[in-house]
This record gives sequence, structure tokens and C-alpha cells, in this order.
Amino acid sequence: MQVSRLFEVDLSKAYRRLRAMVDRGLVRHERVFHLEPGVYLATASGIGCTDLLLPPAKLDIRTLRHDLKVTDVCVSYLRSGMPVTTEREMR
Repeated sequence: MQVSRLFEVDLSKAYRRLRAMVDRGLVRHERVFHLEPGVYLATASGIGCTDLLLPPAKLDIRTLRHDLKVTDVCVSYLRSGMPVTTEREMR
């Protein structure tokens, strides 16, 4: 999972933190495919905790696999210290 890789924590800790964020309304969890991990998407409240001016994230099943691969690349860049600007920020 990307969160675990990005913050160098084990999966159980990453899931606990994400569950706490869901409980606080900062992200929402959506299960997409049977027997596969779901996705976590930022809510308006979660984005409001940042300096970004973006609408809440939306799930588009047509681009999900691409989005997950792009996220993997972003995590690698962030871990190496490179800055990342997302497509949503560019738009």
C-alpha cells in the first residue's frame, strides 16, 4: 500500500491511521473490486486541512488502475526527495 511505503510504517499501522482519518471525516474509503484493497479519497474536510484549493476527490473506475500506478510513481519520487505536483493541482 502506498501510504505504508510513503511513511515507512507497517501495513497495520497505516490502516489504523487511515481508519482514524475516516472516523474524523478527512478521507473516505471505497471498495471497488471484490477481494482487492479499496481506495481512500480525500474529503472536503481533509483537503481543508491543507493549503490546496481542490474539490473532494472522485473515484473514476475507468482510470483507477492508471491512477494507482501514477500514485506508485509519486510515492517513489516523494521518498527520494523530489517534489510532486499532481494532475489535479495542475488543472
